[in-house]
Amino acid sequence: MPTPSLLRMLLLAALLPIACTTTTAPTTAAPAAGNTAITARYDQAAIRKQVDELGNTLGISATQRAELREKLDALLASAKFAAILARQGVQGVGVYRSGEGGLVVKIARGDGTIRFAGLANDRTFEIKSTSVGAQVGGSASWGVVLATGLPAVESLDGTYTGEVASATAIEQSAGATRMIHKRDRHELYFVGVAAGLSANAGESKLVFALR
Repeated sequence: MPTPSLLRMLLLAALLPIACTTTTAPTTAAPAAGNTAITARYDQAAIRKQVDELGNTLGISATQRAELREKLDALLASAKFAAILARQGVQGVGVYRSGEGGLVVKIARGDGTIRFAGLANDRTFEIKSTSVGAQVGGSASWGVVLATGLPAVESLDGTYTGEVASATAIEQSAGATRMIHKRDRHELYFVGVAAGLSANAGESKLVFALR
């Protein structure tokens, strides 16, 4: 009859092949199949160049582009955004146009074109935002969107949330807004100019969809 020590040795011998062939689950999820990774970044000069080129494709007037450039330069010159450029960089630059309206709840819809650092093809996109708070009037706007901390092109799709604190009067420029992706936590920065009359301060939700 086998001794207890011999039984333990036989049991270990039987389990050894199983232990050697069992795999451990990865600690982070693998990238989704078909996603287009982005490894390059735009610096300040490259951001301005993409905005100038894309602004022409949307037919934004020269005066509107000049105003938009001033707002963009102010954002790029800020210490907070300089830190973002150094830490996570800008991987996507887009230009859009949108219209909005509402009183207590303001809804804006727009479309535009975006390009990605290191990738050849531009993509078009649609946006829809809803702001809840103290809303007045409506306006049409043109703007720039900068994507930061973006791992892949397809990661842009989805819902973003943020706080809105801006005011525009006739021919006055709109403020910059930061929106955070609900799932992946990367950020979009919007800088716009507006015509019309609009004032708002409240919570905002935005849906971004690539075409």
